Amino acid sequence: MSGIRRKLSALLVLGISTLAWGGTVRGQVFLEDGRPAAQIVVRLSSAEDVAYQTEQTTDSQGKFNFDVPFLIAYHVSIQGQGFQTYDEVVDIRGSHTASARITLHPDRPSKKEKAVPPEGPSSTVDARDERIPADARKEFETAQKSLTEKQDAEGGIKHLRKAIQIYSEYAQAYLLLGLTYLELGKLEDARVALEKANDLNPTAPGGYFGLGTLYNQQKKYEDAEKILNHGLELKPDVADGQYQLARALWAQGRWQEAEPHAKKAAELAPQVAPPHILLGNIALRNKDVATARAEFSEYLRLDPKGPMAAGAAQMLTKLDEGEKK
Repeated sequence: MSGIRRKLSALLVLGISTLAWGGTVRGQVFLEDGRPAAQIVVRLSSAEDVAYQTEQTTDSQGKFNFDVPFLIAYHVSIQGQGFQTYDEVVDIRGSHTASARITLHPDRPSKKEKAVPPEGPSSTVDARDERIPADARKEFETAQKSLTEKQDAEGGIKHLRKAIQIYSEYAQAYLLLGLTYLELGKLEDARVALEKANDLNPTAPGGYFGLGTLYNQQKKYEDAEKILNHGLELKPDVADGQYQLARALWAQGRWQEAEPHAKKAAELAPQVAPPHILLGNIALRNKDVATARAEFSEYLRLDPKGPMAAGAAQMLTKLDEGEKK
């Protein structure tokens, strides 16, 4: 598995943070009077286009701890159970972890109203997913566990293929399969799966961002630019999409056009380091040494042991030496 982890690290540098081994969403739930709320069902679901949902019951101290498969934004929610609905979005793309402190307030329906019963897991499933057979969904969920808990990419692929065999229009399974292949460096397999995901669900941006990253890796920068622009038309506030587009434009020598996208990526994911290397390089093109120094320094602050840390440190040294001359 060490090889898979190295590939994963490389992909995070490139902005593919869709999958990760062992991201965490944790928290603690309290009652209105400050006591820990035990035995409360906490639901976690994707706030983006990747299908993911799970739930836990809080322990005696009101604590919960989810190990999650994707570096994305999640809904943390508590519904029914005699309390007002709670829903918060947490984003772990930058830090890999997020914590929530939740205070529950009793649900006090008026005399004319009936309390809303707790919603089941299927209540948050997208309408287009209702056709997915239960056994296909089970294979998909098993694949997620293989990719996260067991760190078993090949096992995850096996279950994703079973899910697709059961239900040939399973767009989310194709998407996850394509992203997994991408992380393993199997680019042709990734391309086929991602294109199928886009065909099945053309309004979901995830497959377009995956293909854009793939094209960047293959140095097909014009193709990357085209498909990333389409993905961003569907969902503009995605840091990875903005960053990959900036990379494609930079590689074509269009650094002025790349700059706003790199800035947007840094704004959307302030704890993610790679956009700051690109912003530093763009600043040097602009002959803005102060900004370049700030951007390279920010990369080192965010990821001091990252793959580009040595290069950032060298650039800072060169900038310092240039000022002394």
